[in-house]
Amino acid sequence: MKLEELVPPLELCKLIPEGEFEDSALVWIEAEIPQENKKEWNIVNRTRPILACHNPKHPAPTLQEIMAELKRDYSKVGVSIRYDWCCYIVDEFGNDMTESDNSEAVVSALKLWLKLKGIIAQKQENFEQ
Repeated sequence: MKLEELVPPLELCKLIPEGEFEDSALVWIEAEIPQENKKEWNIVNRTRPILACHNPKHPAPTLQEIMAELKRDYSKVGVSIRYDWCCYIVDEFGNDMTESDNSEAVVSALKLWLKLKGIIAQKQENFEQ
């Protein structure tokens, strides 16, 4: 399994406000490739010394990290979450918001977290990317 499969895509992670998921194990970081004269985004372990640099970075929370955040407040907004070997996320209207593939549950979980924080619009195109 690739690290990219464990965390939400970069574009979603860019929506995470500064100060949130500060202790996530992984981060997206922009790396320069001088010999190719380009930049690319990579997922790295937060404890790597490379993070001391000033390159742009964004938290890349895992499903477990997102679920821990959701469990703190989900009952206040009427969201039901079942999390065992797979993840089902149902909004306050009973709509299943889990992606079709359980490997993409991390995407659904972060989209729900962003919705609850008011960062993305409620029911935004069925949470399309």
